[in-house]
Amino acid sequence: LGLDAHDWPRDGYWTIAALRRAGAADRAQRQLAFYARAVAADAEAGGPYGSLPAALQSDGAPALPPYLR
Repeated sequence: LGLDAHDWPRDGYWTIAALRRAGAADRAQRQLAFYARAVAADAEAGGPYGSLPAALQSDGAPALPPYLR
């Protein structure tokens, strides 16, 4: 079976807040680092410089087509 995991940063920030509240700051920090690596470094990445894709695959690649980012 090919499972495709997607991460939605708009929802993931709530998870980060819950992890920090539960005392799992290390896991929250790893999730924030995952999002930081996905921030666009140039305008050619499907969005303006500094943007974050609406959804990410588990490897950090954008999970939506460019016209939906």
